[in-house]
Amino acid sequence: VAGDRRAREAAARAEALGLVPGEVLLVPLAIALTPAPRRDPEERAAALAWRDARRELENRSLPVLFGARPGAGEVLALVASGQPRNGAGARAETAATAAEAVHQAIAHHFGRSVRAIVVAGPADRGWDAAAEGLRCACNAVAAARRVGPRPWHDAAAPDLERLLATLSEDETLRAFVERRLGPLVDHDARRKHRLLPTLEAFCAHGGHKAETARTLHLGRQALYHRLDRIEELLEADLDDEDTRLGLHLALRARRLEAA
Repeated sequence: VAGDRRAREAAARAEALGLVPGEVLLVPLAIALTPAPRRDPEERAAALAWRDARRELENRSLPVLFGARPGAGEVLALVASGQPRNGAGARAETAATAAEAVHQAIAHHFGRSVRAIVVAGPADRGWDAAAEGLRCACNAVAAARRVGPRPWHDAAAPDLERLLATLSEDETLRAFVERRLGPLVDHDARRKHRLLPTLEAFCAHGGHKAETARTLHLGRQALYHRLDRIEELLEADLDDEDTRLGLHLALRARRLEAA
């Protein structure tokens, strides 16, 4: 990750540490514990958890290297998969198996007091791209902390929630959410019957009114009345695709900020 190891040297060191040589699929992971271990007993428990996770993965023919990232409070891992198939399927299967082993080990040593956030970066066959894959995983950890719990987060996927989490402190995004949803939020604060859930369902169903009505258990006329009121408050045309997209984005950013 620091860029001070050439690919050939990294491969030789990994082999000396027990990682099988050859053209394997290297799946990079960045793992953060929350809350992070602070005291000696917690750090010892974490070390035992990494040991157990490594043993479990090796029992599944998935050799792995674990190493702390100095100063970052994260543990990095490279999981070597000898699966004959390439592509996203092998990577996803390996990442899921590794994440499961990590979660089980953390639960065994910490119970429910600590949880692991596991982020997988892009995988490659060989060591040339391993450092970049680890950096990609590291860069996604902060945003993954703000997203709801998942078995593992895919740093290589176009994840809208992770993007919004990355931008959550940006005043431009906050202003956008306030500008798009402010009148509706003010309305719901003063009324018993809230309209935000109707807008969320409408956007989630891509503007399809019949599906929205079924989800909300509303009659057609009741739904139309609510949508008309939303358009009036927001001065927006809900039949316009770009308008719905902007509102859906604002709704998701607001929900993430409140989480």
